[in-house]
Amino acid sequence: MESLRRAERLRDLQAANRRRLAGQDVAAEDLPDLISEAYKAAHCGELSGR
Repeated sequence: MESLRRAERLRDLQAANRRRLAGQDVAAEDLPDLISEAYKAAHCGELSGR
């Protein structure tokens, strides 16, 4: 039963994350590129036009 509760909680968290992303006009599929760009910017000092 604990694993079922954890799975339900994970689904709830994922749904909340999708709603927050949609509110910011960000597609979940774009996250890896955005994260990579932000990581590079932190080490190089600038974002490339986003």
